[in-house]
Amino acid sequence: MKFKQLLFILVVNFLATFMILNFSIAKDFYVSPQGKDKNIGTEDEPFATITHARDIVREIVKQGLNENITVYIKGGVYSITDPIIFGKQDSGSDKFSITYTAYENDIPAFSGGKAIKGWEKRADGMWQARVEKSDSKCRELFVNGKRAKRARHPNEGYFRVVEASEDRMSYFSFNQEDIPENISAEGIELVFIHDWSISRIPVATIDFTNNFLYPLSKIGRQHFMMVIDGYEKHPRYFLENSPQFCDEPGEWCFISKNEIIYYPRPGETIKQINAIAPVANQLLVVRGDPGNNCPVRNLHFKGLVFKHCAFNFPENGYAGVQATFHTNEEWQGMGNYIAPAVEFEMVENCSFENGIIRHVDGAGIGFGRQCSDCSLTGSIISDIGGNGVMVGEARRKKRDKEQWWQKAPEQASSRTTIKNNLIENCGTEYFGAVGIWVGFANKTEIAHNEIRDLPYTGISVGWIWNPTPTPCKQNIVQNNHIHHVMQILSDGGGIYTLGFQPGTKLRGNYIHDVPINLGRAESNGMFLDEGTTDIVIKNNVILNTACSPLRFHKAGKNLVQNNILAVKQSDPHIRYNNTDQKNITQIKNTIIKTEKQKDSQFKRAITKIQNSAGIELMYRKKLLNKK
Repeated sequence: MKFKQLLFILVVNFLATFMILNFSIAKDFYVSPQGKDKNIGTEDEPFATITHARDIVREIVKQGLNENITVYIKGGVYSITDPIIFGKQDSGSDKFSITYTAYENDIPAFSGGKAIKGWEKRADGMWQARVEKSDSKCRELFVNGKRAKRARHPNEGYFRVVEASEDRMSYFSFNQEDIPENISAEGIELVFIHDWSISRIPVATIDFTNNFLYPLSKIGRQHFMMVIDGYEKHPRYFLENSPQFCDEPGEWCFISKNEIIYYPRPGETIKQINAIAPVANQLLVVRGDPGNNCPVRNLHFKGLVFKHCAFNFPENGYAGVQATFHTNEEWQGMGNYIAPAVEFEMVENCSFENGIIRHVDGAGIGFGRQCSDCSLTGSIISDIGGNGVMVGEARRKKRDKEQWWQKAPEQASSRTTIKNNLIENCGTEYFGAVGIWVGFANKTEIAHNEIRDLPYTGISVGWIWNPTPTPCKQNIVQNNHIHHVMQILSDGGGIYTLGFQPGTKLRGNYIHDVPINLGRAESNGMFLDEGTTDIVIKNNVILNTACSPLRFHKAGKNLVQNNILAVKQSDPHIRYNNTDQKNITQIKNTIIKTEKQKDSQFKRAITKIQNSAGIELMYRKKLLNKK
């Protein structure tokens, strides 16, 4: 080796060692959109990216933490095309934390979207732009900060299937006047409504001679509950993504593999359009090493915004079963799920606080496999395509005779806290989504959240349809304000449960405005579904439900105590479906007929629950007024 090369290597190594030693002295670092990654990370010379700050902190972790480390992130938009990943090498310790936080009152936002530019006006008043080939599978568009509506037919409401095919899955007949005869099937997607889920399947062909619509793959994927006429003889559906459907302001669609059209809203100008298409499939991933039993510990995120996240939609369509768990091909069970934009796996004592997650096609945030002592606090989860919040997990392999939770129940997520959050407008694309989903998890606390404006259930706890013991137990759902849920689908409620859950308590929740909706089954304030056993339902107030406030289906022994239940004169306060009424112990419940809701006792109860349920005062103003 030549002397100059050797000297160069020695100098580089010396400088690297010098920098690491200097960084190891620092306990605070700074990131700014105006920074540079070659800077030293001080407030005056900030880094440009959170990933570079992470790498510098990683070097300090290697040497051993001896104090807390904080990375301050200044306001602005940070564009990413791949998720920001933290692993075991980025972990805090039992004694010392690592925190990535907004700088002072700044709002740093991480966007997984790409701006669509080069818009031109068309003769028909539409705006048109070309997109890169890699963006041609985009399923969402956000224009000037608002979700644009994918071109839909009909614009409101639904069409009805005339008759299902003989196998009840392959195709169906439609009314001649429903679908224009001159339309091409290319690019069109069928959105089919089941009772408590939907299917989204590309349309293969449309036979206008016989009025048959053929989807690319079978509706329901050969599951007996999800066939075309499984619940209604003439079920509902609508179609999306044809230029002929783009007939209202705010609608958009792809008209070819690399062109997009948009119908501008009143007041929008082509010079000021800010159109974002999500490209990143996840935004933030924190994952330990299960193989070596090495979790990420004591890592925290505060005051950060994550937005614009895509979902890798299956080529042959999405067949939902429940809570956005789905199958991509022929029936394989419910092993597939829509990944969250922000995901934690195998972590301990990690948190997401005072943040915002919005404008995503998948789920919002998840605390999955082997998470313990984690929390989501003071945050807004809004405008989400799938589930808002996910805790725990389901099956890991589709056909194992013995599941992981039977062989290793200690691996279940435990002691997750979801508290003082606003969770709204979830399930915008996959209507079977829920606000907060809890699978095989225990000692979860879901408290003082406001959950509203959902197509299906507010909170779902449990994930097996019988009373077999699982790690799902001792979960507490208390003091939540849940309203205007079940706005599209049926067979759910403000709170929904499954399975044997010893020690689980549903108490102090305020649930209202659960309407009549699509499908055959009714919806309720709480729907205690198959296997629900050993749950305490106490001190809740439920009113303005179209059907019975409580419904049990194939349930075991449960306690219903000190609840205030408002019910129409014609409905029972508890509906029993295949449940022995002797299984349900009732103590000191107050039943108010709808006609007497002006009763002074009832008014006092409403005032009391409004003060105790929902987001606590220290968070309420900040969250409910935040844009």
